[in-house]
Amino acid sequence: MKKLLYILFALTFTSASQTASQRIEEMLSSSFFDTTLIAVHITNASTGETLFSRNSKMLLHPASNMKILTSSAGLLFLGPEYEFHTTLMALGNIAKGTFNGDIIIKGGADPDFTDSLLNEMVYALIEKGVRRIRGQLIGDVSMLDSIYWGNGWMWDDDPSFDAPYISALTINDNVVTVTAKAEPGDSVPAVSIIPDTRYLPVVNSARVSSASGKPFSINRNYFEHKDEIIIEGDIKPGSERVEVLNVSNPASYFMTLFREKLISAGIEPVPQPVITRSYDYQNADTLLMLSKRYDSIIVNLNKSSDNLSTEMILRALAHKHSGSPASAKNGVKMVDSMIAMLGLNPSVYRIVDGSGVSHYNLVTAELLHKILTHFYLNEQESGLYSILKNSFPVAGIDGTLENRMKTGAAYGKVHAKTGTLSGVSCLSGYTTNSNNETLIFSIMMQNHYRNIRRVLDFQNTICTILSE
Repeated sequence: MKKLLYILFALTFTSASQTASQRIEEMLSSSFFDTTLIAVHITNASTGETLFSRNSKMLLHPASNMKILTSSAGLLFLGPEYEFHTTLMALGNIAKGTFNGDIIIKGGADPDFTDSLLNEMVYALIEKGVRRIRGQLIGDVSMLDSIYWGNGWMWDDDPSFDAPYISALTINDNVVTVTAKAEPGDSVPAVSIIPDTRYLPVVNSARVSSASGKPFSINRNYFEHKDEIIIEGDIKPGSERVEVLNVSNPASYFMTLFREKLISAGIEPVPQPVITRSYDYQNADTLLMLSKRYDSIIVNLNKSSDNLSTEMILRALAHKHSGSPASAKNGVKMVDSMIAMLGLNPSVYRIVDGSGVSHYNLVTAELLHKILTHFYLNEQESGLYSILKNSFPVAGIDGTLENRMKTGAAYGKVHAKTGTLSGVSCLSGYTTNSNNETLIFSIMMQNHYRNIRRVLDFQNTICTILSE
């Protein structure tokens, strides 16, 4: 390890007589690449020169570099101004404060909807004079199909927040934050949930104990596919544990939070929510529509590598061009259309989801580079390059690159999308050199094991060389 770091350090400060290509070539001669595969494609976009290319046509897993394809297709086919709507509707009448009929929330696949926005819906009903609801409280999820995960997502990712369940009604990233705190003198840890809701019952059999006993854990009962929190094991006095867990029924979660807010605001009785995929909206009134533009969503999508946001974009593409119920399969058709538009053959690649969670995805460094180049070359006409570039994490500054390349020439210059899966690490994006020329790069690495630090060091060093 020390020898590798020495090589990387020396390469960073090698003599000016060596070209960037020679320095990268020397670095990739490391024995590390006897077992780890790397594909690289780098060009100087300002001059059109190819600076370095190796294995650029080899099919590899993109991990979250898949988000480059999905978010780019969103910019091209949805447009920055595309809006995700979550709509509050009513079908019935009010008599002396009682609403007789149905209150409906129609899901529009907004990935950034939070429970704070439910307050606006509650206020909209209060302003109409609603104090009681006698009818149905309905959540409409008909915009999307019923497949809640991407093709090839792994069962053992459940209940990770990185594997969110997908629904047209989405709230708080479809996760909850569970905290267990063991105060000295307590026999059982205190448990709190954010948001504060009764949607997930808590089964707490944990003990506060100084002895080394059963390992402590906070989990969701995913074995039985239940939205139920299971806390067990021994936790030491004075300690605290926090877990972020997905929920398996986002629509019910959404509507339960809405019902709880209605009751907290003094509207009671409120019926238990019903989830539907069909509803006759004839004569229904729209009370409130909450909207979020795509040029806002794409920033969180790429900077934090948000899987849920990307899957919603894929389905928004499907919905715009194929209608309801929107599916991942129809969204992939739109990504394929973008690939064909770039002059490449979509059948060469395998794309099954929007976020890159699936190991089934296979793309090339050439394809990723081609997309990034297209946006750069068409900025004057479309204005989309700046939106895409600014949505990427910035080296040493923010997003998933906040703690990388914090010193050296790459700091603040590299705008790139990361990608990480088991055995996979990718980095693709833009940087500028000392001549203020734009360089476009794609680095894909896979088949590494317990060597992620080395992998990141190689990527960081290549970016530093390009940025000098």
